[in-house]
Amino acid sequence: MGDVAAASDDVRAYIGVEILALLENPDFTEALAGFLLPDPASQARRSILEGRLHSLSIP
Repeated sequence: MGDVAAASDDVRAYIGVEILALLENPDFTEALAGFLLPDPASQARRSILEGRLHSLSIP
């Protein structure tokens, strides 16, 4: 997150647009759980991951 915040406006805008496109894809959001370990503690972090992705996206 810090690297993105330190990036130029153009880079942040590009990243934001691309992340927004991913978040609008139901297949991507459904697959997020698969990027985490299957244990309950890791799966509980899914909402944190989604929140961070939303904070980087451009609405």
